[in-house]
Amino acid sequence: LDIIQSSNRSTYIFLDNASYYNDLSLASDDISYYKVSNTSINISVTIHNQGSLNALDINVTVANQDTGEEASKIVNLTNGIVTLTFTIASPADGNTIIAQIDSANAFNETDESNNFAQTIFKGSSIYLDVRVPYGLNNTIEDYLKDKFSSYNFVSNADNADIMLSVGKRS
Repeated sequence: LDIIQSSNRSTYIFLDNASYYNDLSLASDDISYYKVSNTSINISVTIHNQGSLNALDINVTVANQDTGEEASKIVNLTNGIVTLTFTIASPADGNTIIAQIDSANAFNETDESNNFAQTIFKGSSIYLDVRVPYGLNNTIEDYLKDKFSSYNFVSNADNADIMLSVGKRS
C-alpha cells in the first residue's frame, strides 16, 4: 500500500513495492444445479477471486441460453470464494446454462477470459451412495458416472430424483 502524508510543510512517501490486482474467475465445474420442484431449479455458482484486491459490487448472472431466461445478483468478494444460488424455470434436457461475472468489465483483471462458463442441463439427478472396500470408491463412481453420463450427479440425496446405492450398509 503506497501512502503519501503531508504534515508541517513536510511530505512523507511510503512505497511498499507490491502489486495489487483483481482476478475473478469461474469454470464449468463451478456451476451445479438441482430441481426445487417440477417447474424450477436452483443453480449454484462458485466465484473465485485469486487477486489481492477486494472486488465490490460484482454483477453475477446465470441464464438459460436457449430460452433467454436469466437471474442476476450483486456480490462483494474478498480474496477467496463465494457461492451464490439462483432459481430459474426448469430448462429442457440439453439446454445450455451459462454463468457470467463482471459482464461489463468493470474490474481490471489479470485474466478477463475466465469470467464465463457453461454447462449442459441434464434433466434427472442421481445421488451415488457407494459403500465398498477402501480404494474401490473412485473406480466405481467413475464407472457409474461414465455409464450414466446423461444424468446430473448431486452431492445431497434430498436433491436427487434417483438414489443409486452400491455396496453394503454397516
